[in-house]
Amino acid sequence: MAVTLKEIAKATGVSFPTVSHVLNPNSSRHNAYSLKTRERILRVATQMGYRPNQAAQTMATGRFGSIALLTTTTDARSYLPEELLNGIQQAASARDLSLVLARLPDERLTSEQVLPKILRQTMTDGLLIDYTDHVPQALRDMIVRYNIPSIWINVKQAVDAIHPDDMAAARLATRKLVELGHRRIAYADFAYDSEVTDEHYSYTDRRAGYIAVMREAGLQPHFLTRSLVGKNSLLLNEAHAVLSQADRPTAIVTYSGFTLSPLLVAAMIRGISVPRDLSLVTFSDRKYADVAGVDVTTILLGREELGAKAVDMLEQKIAAPRLPIPACSVGVEWNAGTTVASV
Repeated sequence: MAVTLKEIAKATGVSFPTVSHVLNPNSSRHNAYSLKTRERILRVATQMGYRPNQAAQTMATGRFGSIALLTTTTDARSYLPEELLNGIQQAASARDLSLVLARLPDERLTSEQVLPKILRQTMTDGLLIDYTDHVPQALRDMIVRYNIPSIWINVKQAVDAIHPDDMAAARLATRKLVELGHRRIAYADFAYDSEVTDEHYSYTDRRAGYIAVMREAGLQPHFLTRSLVGKNSLLLNEAHAVLSQADRPTAIVTYSGFTLSPLLVAAMIRGISVPRDLSLVTFSDRKYADVAGVDVTTILLGREELGAKAVDMLEQKIAAPRLPIPACSVGVEWNAGTTVASV
């Protein structure tokens, strides 16, 4: 049988209202009692096996005290690195919020019968949406139509969204290379080679950041771009072709480790010293050690901070669902590594 507040009051020798206020974190008088009294009530409640009545608290506050992280099962449309998840979990825990993972296929995410029921089915107050690109318009429309408190993660839009500042990241990478004396600086991307796309915003923002700094420095941008996703067997050949050029660059900004790794391996095979003869820099969520064991110079994208800020924004959105929250970005950081040097 469940332990009651009346039983806890009797065991602690305090009044029923006092126990009720202390054990209800949403009570206006939760902190009105001495630390000694609160500790005694909490200790006795724990010893007696007391569990809060979630249904009663929900009725009293209008909130479940939990949030959902919504992802899709479609490959490469949801991006959830460990750093991002850590940031979300830590921020939710600090606010005494439960975190629920709702992972659904696109046909359910865009269903009029399914999406409006997600908050009720998961008993959550709002959504962190981890759907990064090629977002179905039906999903966006239903979020608005049903006024679902939501914050989009790793998406670039005007309101209710947060993302890393990828343009600033590329500007930082390119500027560092310019300051080190490099003039033949290329931008390489073996995942994406078109300027017009509905792919993830980072493809165009990193390219744009590189272009901006090159032009500011009076240098000519040089692109090494070819879409080789799903064609891994061609990556090393492409890297060899890049490094065999007579006027090959002295430094390369790479979109990701997917592009950097074959360039690093090809350089080793060809006897090109990194970083003495060739500097390489990329973007990542963590300090990046390449498969060859090299400590790669990396622009860190602040995913943990992003996760924490996303929870803050969602709390604001839950409090005022109809009030748009201006989108924001999180800062980036230069991690020196060992693959960049001066010329």
